[in-house]
Amino acid sequence: MSTLKNTALGFVAGATLFGFVGHVEAADRALLIGLDQYSDKRLSFKVQKSAANDVESMKSVLVSKQGFAGENVKILQNGAATKQAILAEIKDWLGSGTKPGDRAVFYFAGHGYFQKDTSGDEKDGLDETLVPFDAVLTGEKSTPITGMVSDDELNAAFAALSGRRVSVIVDAGHSGTLTRAIVVEAKSLPEARSPQLDFATRAITVEPRLKAQKLEGVLIDHKIPKGSLTSWSAVSSSQRALINTEGAPRGVFTGLYVEGIAQAKADLNSNGVITNAELLGYITKGSKAYCGRHKQACEMGLTPRLEPAEAFGRNVATGIAKKPAKITPDVITDFLSKGNVHGVVIQQIPKSPVVVGARDIRFRVVSPHDGYLVLLNLTDKGDLLQLFPNAFSRKHDRDGKIRGKSPMTIPDDYYGLKFHATAPSTGQIIALVAREKIDLPKAVKTRSIEVIPRQQVAATYLPELAASLSRPAHAGKDKINTKAVDWSVATLKYAIVPRK
Repeated sequence: MSTLKNTALGFVAGATLFGFVGHVEAADRALLIGLDQYSDKRLSFKVQKSAANDVESMKSVLVSKQGFAGENVKILQNGAATKQAILAEIKDWLGSGTKPGDRAVFYFAGHGYFQKDTSGDEKDGLDETLVPFDAVLTGEKSTPITGMVSDDELNAAFAALSGRRVSVIVDAGHSGTLTRAIVVEAKSLPEARSPQLDFATRAITVEPRLKAQKLEGVLIDHKIPKGSLTSWSAVSSSQRALINTEGAPRGVFTGLYVEGIAQAKADLNSNGVITNAELLGYITKGSKAYCGRHKQACEMGLTPRLEPAEAFGRNVATGIAKKPAKITPDVITDFLSKGNVHGVVIQQIPKSPVVVGARDIRFRVVSPHDGYLVLLNLTDKGDLLQLFPNAFSRKHDRDGKIRGKSPMTIPDDYYGLKFHATAPSTGQIIALVAREKIDLPKAVKTRSIEVIPRQQVAATYLPELAASLSRPAHAGKDKINTKAVDWSVATLKYAIVPRK
C-alpha cells in the first residue's frame, strides 16, 4: 500500500511551461489542411477563417512547442486541398519526406461526412469521410456528396508510413445529423464541421444503423507497421464538430488542443510532460464547459476521441511513451488525470498509521452517486495492486458497482479474505469512480489482488484503463445521445509502522 503526493491526482494550481526538449529533427514533417471555402459554395462555411486560424495555431504549436522546423510544416488551404492533393501529399510530403523513427503529423479542419461502405469492413455499413475542396454536392438522396476521401483511402495511405510516429488529428464530424433534429435560433447556432444534408440522411438508411454507427471509433484505425499511430477526433461518431465564435473563429476542439499544449494547461500534474491522456482530459473538460455555455447548440454533446489505447501514455510532443523504472504518482496521473470532482470519500478502518501486526484492515468508499468503482493501491516502493474489482467480488456479481451514498467496504465479509499489516509500508489508496457503466478491459475485470508486474502497468494496464474511461457513454443505445463518461479520482494516504 503506497503514497501519492497530495495533489497528484487532482488539478494542480499553476502550470509548468511545456516545451519540446531536444534538437530539431529536420525530417519530422506535418501536413495541415484547412477548408473554409469549397468549390461548391453550398459547402462553404458562413463563418470564414476558422480553419485558417486553426491551421496557423497548429503550426505555431508544432514549431514553438514540439520542435518542428517551420519549413517542414506544409499547409493546404481551400482550393489547394483537393482530394488528389491530400492523398498525394500524405504519400510524398509525409511518406517520402520522412524516414522510420520520424514524426509525421496530419491535421484536417473542414467538413467530415459519410458514405455507403463498399468494402464490407464497417459494422454500420458506412465509411467515414473527409470532404475535400473539389467534392461535388449532387443533390441525390442516395449519394449526396461525391469525390470525398474515405477512411479506407486514408487508412491505406497512413499504413504505408511504416516505422513513423504518426499523429492524425481531425477536427470534423461525420454524423450528418444522425440523431433528432436540432432546433435553435440561427444566431445562436455555431456552424458544424459536417454538412447538414437532412434530405439525404434517411436515404442512406442511417437511423437503423445508428447504434452501430455510434460504436465506431476514430477515423483512422489501422496500425502503422513497425511504427506508432495516435489518432484524434474532435467528436464521437454521431456528433457534430462545432466552430467556436466566442472570439476569433476556431474549432472548439482545435482551440482546446492548442491551448492545452501552448499554455501547458493540460499538464495537470505539473511534471513538465503532457501525455495524450492528459490532453484528452483537458479537451474533454473544455468541451463540456463550452456545451454548458451553448446548451442548444450542443444537443448531441461534444466527446473528443483518442485511439488506440497504447497512445494514452505517449508524450504529445514526441509520440513516445516513457518506460518508467518505477511506478510513481506522476506515472499514475499521466494516465488518470482528473481530480475528485464529485466528492468521493475513502476511509481506512482502523485509521492510519497502524502498527505491524494489525489485523482486518478495511477501506470504505462512499460515492455521492451510483457508479462503478476501481480501487487501487500504489506503494511508495512502486508496486501497484488492484483491490477492487477482484476475483472474490466477481463471484458475487458486483461488477464494480457502487451505490450512491451507500458505503462499500473492501474487503467485505463475504470475500473470504482479510487484509493484515505484515510489514512496514506507506502508500496511497486510489478510488476511481465512473458515473456511467464503462467497458473495463479484461486486464481489469479479471485482476486478482496481487502486485501488477511493473512492465505491464505503464505498457498495458494503465493505457487500457484510461482508454475505457474515454469511450463515450451510451454508445450502445440508439435512443440516447452519446456523452463523455463522468468520473472522479479520490486518494487516501496510509502508513504501516513498526512496533515500538
